[in-house]
Amino acid sequence: VAGSPKNMQFFGAQGTHKHVPLTYFDNLEAAVQYAREQGCRICGIEIKEGSRSLLSQPFEGNTAFLLGNEGHGLSERQCSVC
Repeated sequence: VAGSPKNMQFFGAQGTHKHVPLTYFDNLEAAVQYAREQGCRICGIEIKEGSRSLLSQPFEGNTAFLLGNEGHGLSERQCSVC
């Protein structure tokens, strides 16, 4: 999770966030570096021109999913790391 733990809000999580280990990062670059060091591919989840269906992707190995917010989705900067 990129961001501060004290600013995190888990609306609708039904308490599941208490059972999933979270690692916090100061910024996107640090999160991406960590994921790649762990051998993860980074897959951005976004509906935009040129997007491919998740169902058509042969996920092999570890994959980190990058999700945008409900209102604006992923920024261009976020999409560029995928």
